[in-house]
Amino acid sequence: MKNTLVNCDETGIRYGCIYLNSLDSDLANDLWMNAENLSEAEAYAELKSEIERDAENIEEEVRIAVAERDYAMLSNDSYMEDEVEAAYNRLGYDDRDDYIDTRLELESERIQIEEPTLAGICEGVRYEISCLGGAPILFCTHSPFTITARLCSPCVPGAIDIDSPDHDGYEGYCPPVDWFPEENRDEISGYIRAKV
Repeated sequence: MKNTLVNCDETGIRYGCIYLNSLDSDLANDLWMNAENLSEAEAYAELKSEIERDAENIEEEVRIAVAERDYAMLSNDSYMEDEVEAAYNRLGYDDRDDYIDTRLELESERIQIEEPTLAGICEGVRYEISCLGGAPILFCTHSPFTITARLCSPCVPGAIDIDSPDHDGYEGYCPPVDWFPEENRDEISGYIRAKV
């Protein structure tokens, strides 16, 4: 039977959520800095698609103009390549690739994501970081460790709140004990166990 719960993996183990500032500050900084910025990558891919569509429109306009002048020339590949290149030259670009690459370089500098979604793997822990109400939250989506804890609020349905460990709670992924500040390790270690 397929697992239909949200915020858990295919085995039914729930994802664990924890405020990033609940972890050791140096480690939290490393997790943030070494993660891939999924939001930025998505915005970059979207921008590239938009620019490629613009290039298609330029080339379609050339085909329409050639068809209006001399329809037979549409089948002359060499002529059409020259016409398309001339259209890009008139816009200040060498060719289609130059048009796309130059625009992408210039316009990607404007991409700014205020609350990015980041993803990474560290010490066998797969994680994502995103903001919830402005606070960065670490979502532990796979780990060699689990913890029993209370469920999160409705904002993250099905996931567990690592900040609220509970022996009678639900099982979910969590980071290793040494990711927590030293002063919290003894307390949290009573709830964490290695995944079998």
